[in-house]
Amino acid sequence: MTQSVSIQNSEVLEILDSTSKMDLFSNSVVRNRGFDVTEYDLMSEYAVSKSYLNKRLESDYPKIEYSHNLVIGDTEGGLYCLKELSRILNYDGFYTSGYNPKGFVGWHSDTDIYGYYVMLSYSTTGDGYFRYYENNMIHTVSDKQGWMIKVMTLGSTSQDAVWHCAVTKCARYTFLLRFDSIQKYEQALNILQVKYD
Repeated sequence: MTQSVSIQNSEVLEILDSTSKMDLFSNSVVRNRGFDVTEYDLMSEYAVSKSYLNKRLESDYPKIEYSHNLVIGDTEGGLYCLKELSRILNYDGFYTSGYNPKGFVGWHSDTDIYGYYVMLSYSTTGDGYFRYYENNMIHTVSDKQGWMIKVMTLGSTSQDAVWHCAVTKCARYTFLLRFDSIQKYEQALNILQVKYD
Protein backbone atom coordinates (compact mmCIF):
# COMPACT_ATOMS: atom_id res chain seq x y z
CA MET A 1 0.00 0.00 0.00
CA THR A 2 1.21 3.50 -0.90
CA GLN A 3 -0.19 6.65 0.71
CA SER A 4 0.65 10.34 0.66
CA VAL A 5 0.88 11.81 4.16
CA SER A 6 1.65 15.01 6.02
CA ILE A 7 4.17 15.24 8.85
CA GLN A 8 3.19 17.09 12.03
CA ASN A 9 6.47 16.74 13.98
CA SER A 10 8.02 20.24 14.12
CA GLU A 11 11.58 18.97 14.67
CA VAL A 12 11.41 16.82 11.53
CA LEU A 13 9.88 19.69 9.56
CA GLU A 14 12.81 21.92 10.64
CA ILE A 15 15.30 19.24 9.52
CA LEU A 16 13.64 19.01 6.12
CA ASP A 17 13.56 22.79 5.77
CA SER A 18 17.28 23.01 6.60
CA THR A 19 18.07 20.15 4.21
CA SER A 20 16.34 21.90 1.31
CA LYS A 21 18.65 24.92 1.79
CA MET A 22 21.84 22.81 1.69
CA ASP A 23 23.79 21.33 -1.19
CA LEU A 24 22.16 18.16 -2.53
CA PHE A 25 23.99 17.99 -5.84
CA SER A 26 27.78 18.58 -5.68
CA ASN A 27 30.04 16.11 -7.46
CA SER A 28 27.01 14.45 -8.99
CA VAL A 29 27.51 11.75 -11.58
CA VAL A 30 24.74 11.19 -14.12
CA ARG A 31 23.57 7.61 -14.46
CA ASN A 32 21.61 6.74 -17.55
CA ARG A 33 20.60 3.13 -17.91
CA GLY A 34 18.96 1.30 -20.81
CA PHE A 35 18.75 4.03 -23.46
CA ASP A 36 20.70 6.53 -25.56
CA VAL A 37 20.65 9.89 -23.74
CA THR A 38 19.94 11.72 -27.02
CA GLU A 39 16.49 10.12 -26.87
CA TYR A 40 15.75 11.50 -23.39
CA ASP A 41 12.38 13.12 -24.18
CA LEU A 42 10.98 10.02 -25.83
CA MET A 43 12.36 7.64 -23.20
CA SER A 44 11.23 9.72 -20.22
CA GLU A 45 7.64 9.42 -21.45
CA TYR A 46 7.96 5.74 -22.31
CA ALA A 47 9.56 4.84 -18.94
CA VAL A 48 6.41 5.80 -17.03
CA SER A 49 3.89 4.52 -19.60
CA LYS A 50 1.40 1.65 -19.34
CA SER A 51 3.06 -0.13 -22.26
CA TYR A 52 6.45 -0.15 -20.52
CA LEU A 53 4.81 -1.33 -17.28
CA ASN A 54 3.18 -4.20 -19.19
CA LYS A 55 6.57 -5.26 -20.59
CA ARG A 56 8.08 -5.18 -17.11
CA LEU A 57 5.18 -7.22 -15.68
CA GLU A 58 5.42 -9.84 -18.43
CA SER A 59 9.15 -10.51 -18.25
CA ASP A 60 12.49 -9.39 -16.91
CA TYR A 61 12.50 -6.47 -19.35
CA PRO A 62 15.39 -4.03 -18.69
CA LYS A 63 14.95 -1.08 -16.34
CA ILE A 64 15.51 2.40 -17.77
CA GLU A 65 16.43 5.52 -15.82
CA TYR A 66 18.22 8.86 -15.89
CA SER A 67 19.31 9.95 -12.44
CA HIS A 68 22.04 11.04 -10.04
CA ASN A 69 21.43 8.20 -7.58
CA LEU A 70 24.94 7.51 -6.41
CA VAL A 71 25.81 10.67 -4.50
CA ILE A 72 22.80 12.43 -2.94
CA GLY A 73 23.41 10.80 0.46
CA ASP A 74 27.03 12.01 0.39
CA THR A 75 26.28 15.70 -0.15
CA GLU A 76 26.18 18.27 2.64
CA GLY A 77 22.37 18.19 2.71
CA GLY A 78 22.16 14.43 2.33
CA LEU A 79 24.55 13.69 5.19
CA TYR A 80 22.77 16.16 7.45
CA CYS A 81 19.28 14.86 6.64
CA LEU A 82 20.16 11.19 7.05
CA LYS A 83 22.06 11.74 10.33
CA GLU A 84 19.34 13.87 11.92
CA LEU A 85 16.46 11.62 10.82
CA SER A 86 18.33 8.51 12.01
CA ARG A 87 18.63 10.08 15.46
CA ILE A 88 14.87 10.65 15.62
CA LEU A 89 13.39 7.76 13.62
CA ASN A 90 15.95 4.96 14.10
CA TYR A 91 15.52 3.63 10.55
CA ASP A 92 17.35 0.46 9.46
CA GLY A 93 18.60 1.55 6.04
CA PHE A 94 18.16 4.12 3.32
CA TYR A 95 18.32 4.74 -0.41
CA THR A 96 18.64 8.09 -2.13
CA SER A 97 17.98 9.33 -5.64
CA GLY A 98 18.35 12.66 -7.33
CA TYR A 99 17.25 14.22 -10.58
CA ASN A 100 18.84 17.53 -11.46
CA PRO A 101 17.53 19.38 -13.33
CA LYS A 102 15.49 16.59 -14.89
CA GLY A 103 15.33 12.83 -14.79
CA PHE A 104 13.23 9.74 -14.40
CA VAL A 105 13.18 6.21 -13.14
CA GLY A 106 11.06 3.76 -15.13
CA TRP A 107 8.66 1.22 -13.68
CA HIS A 108 10.34 -1.02 -11.09
CA SER A 109 9.25 -3.02 -8.05
CA ASP A 110 12.25 -3.00 -5.68
CA THR A 111 11.41 -6.53 -4.51
CA ASP A 112 15.11 -6.91 -3.67
CA ILE A 113 14.84 -4.18 -1.00
CA TYR A 114 11.46 -5.09 0.49
CA GLY A 115 10.35 -3.59 3.77
CA TYR A 116 8.43 -0.72 5.31
CA TYR A 117 9.31 2.74 3.99
CA VAL A 118 8.92 6.43 4.54
CA MET A 119 9.75 8.30 1.32
CA LEU A 120 10.68 11.98 1.60
CA SER A 121 10.95 13.81 -1.74
CA TYR A 122 11.82 17.44 -2.40
CA SER A 123 10.86 19.14 -5.67
CA THR A 124 12.13 22.62 -6.54
CA THR A 125 9.10 23.59 -8.68
CA GLY A 126 6.68 20.64 -8.49
CA ASP A 127 6.97 19.88 -12.21
CA GLY A 128 6.88 16.08 -12.04
CA TYR A 129 4.99 13.13 -10.64
CA PHE A 130 5.21 9.77 -8.88
CA ARG A 131 3.20 6.88 -10.27
CA TYR A 132 2.39 3.49 -8.75
CA TYR A 133 0.44 0.39 -9.75
CA GLU A 134 -1.96 -1.04 -7.18
CA ASN A 135 -5.12 -3.18 -7.47
CA ASN A 136 -4.65 -3.38 -11.26
CA MET A 137 -4.78 0.41 -11.54
CA ILE A 138 -2.16 3.05 -12.25
CA HIS A 139 -2.26 5.93 -9.77
CA THR A 140 -0.51 9.22 -10.54
CA VAL A 141 0.42 11.62 -7.73
CA SER A 142 1.51 15.03 -9.02
CA ASP A 143 4.50 16.60 -7.34
CA LYS A 144 4.17 19.86 -5.50
CA GLN A 145 6.84 22.42 -4.77
CA GLY A 146 8.68 21.56 -1.57
CA TRP A 147 8.59 18.34 0.46
CA MET A 148 6.26 15.43 -0.28
CA ILE A 149 5.97 12.40 2.00
CA LYS A 150 4.70 8.95 1.15
CA VAL A 151 4.56 5.77 3.24
CA MET A 152 4.57 2.33 1.69
CA THR A 153 5.26 -1.33 2.14
CA LEU A 154 7.39 -2.87 -0.60
CA GLY A 155 6.82 -6.58 -1.05
CA SER A 156 9.35 -9.27 -1.90
CA THR A 157 7.41 -11.37 -4.44
CA SER A 158 5.56 -10.80 -7.71
CA GLN A 159 2.28 -11.18 -5.78
CA ASP A 160 2.95 -8.34 -3.31
CA ALA A 161 5.28 -6.17 -5.41
CA VAL A 162 4.57 -2.45 -5.56
CA TRP A 163 5.46 -1.24 -9.05
CA HIS A 164 6.31 2.46 -9.18
CA CYS A 165 8.10 5.11 -11.24
CA ALA A 166 8.76 8.86 -11.30
CA VAL A 167 9.60 11.62 -13.76
CA THR A 168 10.48 15.28 -13.28
CA LYS A 169 11.45 18.30 -15.34
CA CYS A 170 12.93 20.11 -12.33
CA ALA A 171 15.40 19.18 -9.61
CA ARG A 172 13.95 16.48 -7.36
CA TYR A 173 15.64 14.63 -4.46
CA THR A 174 14.37 11.58 -2.58
CA PHE A 175 15.32 9.93 0.71
CA LEU A 176 13.81 6.48 1.12
CA LEU A 177 14.02 5.33 4.75
CA ARG A 178 13.63 1.58 5.41
CA PHE A 179 12.28 -0.07 8.54
CA ASP A 180 12.75 -3.83 8.91
CA SER A 181 9.80 -4.43 11.21
CA ILE A 182 6.22 -3.22 11.32
CA GLN A 183 6.76 -2.20 14.95
CA LYS A 184 9.66 0.15 14.13
CA TYR A 185 7.75 1.51 11.14
CA GLU A 186 4.63 2.24 13.19
CA GLN A 187 6.75 3.83 15.92
CA ALA A 188 8.34 6.10 13.29
CA LEU A 189 4.91 7.08 11.97
CA ASN A 190 3.85 7.93 15.53
CA ILE A 191 6.96 10.09 15.99
CA LEU A 192 6.26 11.83 12.68
CA GLN A 193 2.63 12.22 13.80
CA VAL A 194 1.59 11.24 10.29
CA LYS A 195 -1.66 12.66 8.98
CA TYR A 196 -3.06 10.75 6.01
CA ASP A 197 -3.89 13.03 3.09
